[in-house]
Amino acid sequence: MILAWRNETLLRQCLASLATNISAEVSFETVIVANRPTVEVRSLVEEEVSGARVVWSPVNLGFAGGCNRGRMVARGEFIVLLNDDAEVSEGWLESLVATADAHPEAGAVGGLIRFPDGSVQEAGCVLWSDGSTLPLGRGLPATSHQHAFVRRVPYCSACCLLVRATTWDAAGGMDEAYFPGYYEDVDLCLAIQQLGQAVLYDPNACVLHHESASLDLRYKHFVFARGQARFRQKWAHRLETFPVPEPVSPDAVRRAAHLARGLAHRVLVIDDRLPDPGAGSGFGRMFDTVAALASDRFAVAVWASDVAIGDQAGLARLGIEIIDDDIESHLADGVLLYDVVIISRPNNFERYADLIRSAQPQACLIYDAEALYHRRLQRQAALAEDELARAKIAPELDRYRALEHRIAVEADQVVCISADEASTLGEVPGHAPVAVFSPRTSPHRIGDAGFRERADIMMVAGWLSGADSPNGDGLLWFARHVLPIVRADIPWVRLRVTGARPPGGLGHLAGPAVEFTGYVEDLDALYDRTRVAIAPIRYGAGVKIKTIEALEHGVPIVTTHVGAEGIGDPMRAALRITDDAREFAAHLVTLLNDRPAWDAQRAAIVSAVGSVEAADGQAPGPSWPELVRAACRRRAEARGLLPAL
Repeated sequence: MILAWRNETLLRQCLASLATNISAEVSFETVIVANRPTVEVRSLVEEEVSGARVVWSPVNLGFAGGCNRGRMVARGEFIVLLNDDAEVSEGWLESLVATADAHPEAGAVGGLIRFPDGSVQEAGCVLWSDGSTLPLGRGLPATSHQHAFVRRVPYCSACCLLVRATTWDAAGGMDEAYFPGYYEDVDLCLAIQQLGQAVLYDPNACVLHHESASLDLRYKHFVFARGQARFRQKWAHRLETFPVPEPVSPDAVRRAAHLARGLAHRVLVIDDRLPDPGAGSGFGRMFDTVAALASDRFAVAVWASDVAIGDQAGLARLGIEIIDDDIESHLADGVLLYDVVIISRPNNFERYADLIRSAQPQACLIYDAEALYHRRLQRQAALAEDELARAKIAPELDRYRALEHRIAVEADQVVCISADEASTLGEVPGHAPVAVFSPRTSPHRIGDAGFRERADIMMVAGWLSGADSPNGDGLLWFARHVLPIVRADIPWVRLRVTGARPPGGLGHLAGPAVEFTGYVEDLDALYDRTRVAIAPIRYGAGVKIKTIEALEHGVPIVTTHVGAEGIGDPMRAALRITDDAREFAAHLVTLLNDRPAWDAQRAAIVSAVGSVEAADGQAPGPSWPELVRAACRRRAEARGLLPAL
């Protein structure tokens, strides 16, 4: 819905941006309220606009009156308010609707408003107890992550605001007492919250705004002050719950923004990289972890100690903050008090645990053992070709063994992903509580394609560690010792290896027998075309997600004992497991050639997956939110802040 008044040039730009930046797949209507328009605006709407529903008013109804009049003809599930001096970006409307669909508790969703130069004009707003407001992020560069995540806010400007039609009607629309304009959008957002619904900010719904281009600045200040006085009088009882105005204090602004989110606990996650469902090496599992916490109303922030690469858009949609600052200054900020800090990987614990204890002494420190590095090094040493190679590994092995034993004692809580690794840490004298979270991939359907609709072999891999990694070693072993045996029986067979940026050291394997697919966005589709998967991992630690993932897609998989580590029955019984190259090849030849054998293996997998899902539904173990709350309570009891139960 657009109110057209007096600026024909900006209205034309606004309408042009709508025409080019909304997908044809989106069902929408454009409502233009011609609010006592100038001759130029009238001519534009009458002569150049087609397909829009136009409401003509011979008098200026004001912003609220014009919007209420437009609502009378609007037919959609959502009402989207857009200033006539704004220009929308690609995906703007789709993102607003997707956020509303993902958050049924939200009555309204506002977008990111930028100045024409790309810098931030408004990323949601803060509301103070005197009725004054403050746009968040104003002046920040376009690249800033400071407000780049979905979150609750007191209000978003009607310059770009989606409201559910049912919510609009329940709130009574906009209050026309604010005529001619200003504060009716703040008023509407409070009315929505009074209904028990939320107002959300969505950073992916972006518009450019030519601020105050349609209004004389002196007149703007006059009507703004008048609107604030009316708002303060109407909402005096509610404004008492908002912070005292301190708009020039960055600390006060951050505190007010956090309070507006209405979340009980703050959680910081430290890992080498950002969580990413499409990455290996535990980053996909970490994405599931932060998603579970965010969905249970934890205020989650993530910081990457190496490079800030990961699923930034996915994190933003979940309401997860990405920290741009250096971690030392961030943790030293007296406003940002964390209840929990989760550290993944021993190198990060070694570097940052003492900093957390000194800068955030109240925080419960949880160590996420993505894998026990010293066990991985033990296996790597066992595979070394000679004593010299083993000697090179020995110092690092000793260091990581000592470090991981120290972590088991110093953390407040340890999380492992296999019972074997939990048992190893449980043998350390004085260890912290150790929990086991057997990883499950995100829910997947078992593909319908049968034996004849499938072909070839598939290996899911990540290459963050390069060719000198368990994936690299396993692929080389398979290509040298297993694949030639398989191709002697089945010359047409091909191995597809996934993973973005495969290392150059493996490039010589590429050819008719081995295809590097690169990053695969839709792994489900690739699994549905694959006859057999492999996980030829010879050393490593932790549970191999790729093994579980293949089973949950209903694809027979051949793996090593390391590749099957930590997977218990009935899932383990559905695997073909061997460390012998010839036996590995024999399993593959059978599953690739013998349809009854493939069907039997597939049936065993379907039965195993069904049994696990049924068991999960009947007797779910502790979730990440439950574990975090319990660990926080133990930490508080240990510090004398809570009575022991």
